Amino acid sequence: MSSDSGKTESAGTKQHLWGERIRNSVATKLTLWFLLLAMVPLAVFFIFISPHVNDAFMSAASEHMAYEARLLGAGISFLNSEDEMRAVVVNNSDEGHVSFIIDKNGLYTIHPDKAKINTSMRPDFSAKTTEEILSNNEGVTIDENFIIGYSAMPAKNMIGVVVMNKSQITKKMVSMENAAFIQLSISLVIIALAGGALIWFLVGPMYKLRGFAQEVGAGNLNVRIEPSEFDGELEALATAFKQMTIDLKKSREQIGKHTEELEQRVQERTKELGGKVDELIKTKTAILNMMEDMDETNKELIKTKHDLEKSLGELREMDVKKDQFISIAAHELKTPLTSIHGFSQLLQNRKIGNDFSKRNEYLKIMDHESKRLAKLVNDILNLSRIDLGTMKLTVEKVDLNEFMQSIEKEMGIQIKEKGLESKFEVGGKLPRINTDREKLTEILINLISNAVKYTPKGLVTITMNLEGGDVHFCVKDTGIGISRIEQGKIFERFYQVDSSYTRKAGGAGLGLALCKEYVGIMGGTMWVKSRAGRGTEFHFTLPVKGVPKTLVMAGEKMAEEALKKSEGS
Repeated sequence: MSSDSGKTESAGTKQHLWGERIRNSVATKLTLWFLLLAMVPLAVFFIFISPHVNDAFMSAASEHMAYEARLLGAGISFLNSEDEMRAVVVNNSDEGHVSFIIDKNGLYTIHPDKAKINTSMRPDFSAKTTEEILSNNEGVTIDENFIIGYSAMPAKNMIGVVVMNKSQITKKMVSMENAAFIQLSISLVIIALAGGALIWFLVGPMYKLRGFAQEVGAGNLNVRIEPSEFDGELEALATAFKQMTIDLKKSREQIGKHTEELEQRVQERTKELGGKVDELIKTKTAILNMMEDMDETNKELIKTKHDLEKSLGELREMDVKKDQFISIAAHELKTPLTSIHGFSQLLQNRKIGNDFSKRNEYLKIMDHESKRLAKLVNDILNLSRIDLGTMKLTVEKVDLNEFMQSIEKEMGIQIKEKGLESKFEVGGKLPRINTDREKLTEILINLISNAVKYTPKGLVTITMNLEGGDVHFCVKDTGIGISRIEQGKIFERFYQVDSSYTRKAGGAGLGLALCKEYVGIMGGTMWVKSRAGRGTEFHFTLPVKGVPKTLVMAGEKMAEEALKKSEGS
């Protein structure tokens, strides 16, 4: 069973190969070209000759119609009986053409169709054709559908007309062209087939030589070629091919011997190179280990360099900030001290000292400036504690409803003295929270004081609401507002909005910075919303669950470490 299938597969393969050879052979291509060239006369006939044949055929048909019309006119001229004339007209009409006689007015006098007698020919032909027939003695005119020959009979005052339908002429021409095409095609196909057979006969020996060449190309140098089987130039080519095969066989044997010798030499050299390669591998491994060590060291050095550069940048930044802080702090401390010193010297004057009203006025100024100085010093110390991490929080339970009432009592008078309205709103019953009451009080007093200070007239609103797990505080005013550019800087230390109103109100620029730091260490966030001339809103949140223990513990631990360092120094 398997042998039969193998034979079938082999036969199919051979058929496929023969098919490929036939498709790709030179003989096939030449035969196809021969057939294509044979088609050229047919194309020339239909493109160039056929139109002229049609014109010639139409011209011949026109002359024939003129001749038929003259014959009809001549035959009718010698007849007097209408029946005889009708007989001539009927005999002269058939399926291809129709003959009839009209008078000078275009009326049918004699017609094979008796129904048309004494009717006008104008409905059957165009006006131009009718006028041409009635106006001339004889001739031929070609209408849209007919070829019409006519001849006048002056003696009888009649005109003989012979009409042939163009479709009949066209059918005859097509029939003749088809016959010519079939005959020419058959002749050309016979010629092409004969030429193809001749080509195959001439190219056959070349295919035999190509088969030998393919076997040699595949490596079979034992193929036998008999030049006597070929003729002419092909015999010489077969002889040269046979000699080439013999030479190739000798060359192959010599190459085989050289190959064996080379393989022996290669094996010897391979053994020698193997030892050297082993040595090189060991050397390479040692170098790679050294390079890996150097690479690790280099990475550590680069990392150390980056760390040092980063630390140096931070130290330089801290140094700049330190210089700025010292400069601004010195200026802010100098202002109240100068004021206290100046008024203290004035009070030493007896005239002013004896003037009770002036003395009290100067003492109040000195008291205000000393409090301002104390607050400034306290704010600077608190900011330093925050930076050092030594700020301690006094965490306790704070009743927010009671806390809001205490803030209203403390700040309500200050707001009224400025002539402003105020609203203190608590969103429902708020829970107690664990936080630093003193710091929270300081934050709200600072924000409300700023609102009063920068609101010439209008309303100050303080609200507390519960939002999720946070208590939301808001201090809102209808004052001068803060521009969008300034909003990103107001929480910086010693920063003051540059305007005539703020310069008049004064301040060291530490309050908002301290408030934001307090909110942060108590576990909350702080932000601002404002538009210049439309008022300002300061918002901050604190967690209901209180200050995170990690922040309290971290603050206490850093404070203890700072205290130990100070004691050791």
